[in-house]
Amino acid sequence: MTIITIASILLFAYCILLLYYKIQWDVSPDVDKISNYKPKTKVSILIPARNEEDSIGRLLDSISRQNYPSKLFEVIVIDDYSDDQTAAIAQTYKSVRYFHLKDWIDADFKNSFKKKAISEAIKRANGELIVTTDADCEVGENWLQALVQHYEKENVKAIAGPVLFFEANSILNVFQELDFITMQGITSAVLSSQKGSMCNGANFAYSKKAFEEVNGYDGIDHLASGDDMMLMHKFFTSFPDKVTYLKNKEAIVLTDPMYTLKSFLNQRIRWASKNKSLSDVRIKVVLLLSWLMNAALLLSIVSLIQDTNNLLYVLLLLLIKGFAEYFFSGDVARFFNRKKRLSFLFILQPLHIFYMTFVGILGMFNTYTWKQRKVK
Repeated sequence: MTIITIASILLFAYCILLLYYKIQWDVSPDVDKISNYKPKTKVSILIPARNEEDSIGRLLDSISRQNYPSKLFEVIVIDDYSDDQTAAIAQTYKSVRYFHLKDWIDADFKNSFKKKAISEAIKRANGELIVTTDADCEVGENWLQALVQHYEKENVKAIAGPVLFFEANSILNVFQELDFITMQGITSAVLSSQKGSMCNGANFAYSKKAFEEVNGYDGIDHLASGDDMMLMHKFFTSFPDKVTYLKNKEAIVLTDPMYTLKSFLNQRIRWASKNKSLSDVRIKVVLLLSWLMNAALLLSIVSLIQDTNNLLYVLLLLLIKGFAEYFFSGDVARFFNRKKRLSFLFILQPLHIFYMTFVGILGMFNTYTWKQRKVK
């Protein structure tokens, strides 16, 4: 078979998958209202932080404005060897419990710093519900109320909360938004269909008891990344009908995009590096299909250098891919109030295909630089 034929077959399978995911997104419950519900759950918010002096104050300020009883939540910041003013800023908030990771690990400790920070903080947490977020985020005033209302009413074990990038007008930011919106839609779809498990550590909630029941990060604590998806898979394996995606706009967490191409690539290589270590075979198959489809399309484009006879066919494949992703992402983008970004899907198709192919390859090597730390 020619590469054009292979790309066509893979694209057809990809389109069917996106159709299935769109159906799952559409049927998943959309909870927009925050009622006068009186919560009872004590919450511990965990924030691992490394060199976040420019953003941690913004996050802590947003948490301090929560419409949630102050006696029912605590904030724990775990400083991961910062060499800037992160610690000094965090310690100015009297309500924040502050710890330093260096007090919990040996000098020869390697790789899984964030998992260690979270697991040790959970041992010291007073809350029934553990909520993790990142230091470069900002939360809305009803964030905790939305999470806890869902946790208590639905009696769930783990919640993947919605995450979105702060809006900016650079092409790099638009590219990241579109890519991330698609991932959020797929996350909701696989969890609502109980056909897999995904989440993002910037907005992740789970009961402390459930964390202990699955033995926390045991078995995955040697890996540098995966503090969110791999843990969620452990929850999914033990409690398949008790993990959910919270489709509630009040629960959206905003996070910083990568502002340079280098930092963006390092982030995505870090994300891709954990794919081969995922225990969820169904998610691995989906990721493999997506990579093969993009690789085949890239090879189809490259083949035009020697033979332009297939130009119209390749353009048709790119249009089909663009329309399929537009069709899938429309309602998801509307949920996140980013519908106006969707027109860029068609313009950025060649760039997205190139990025998906090569980041997937680079992620296999497992080495990247993150937060001024080179890890494997």
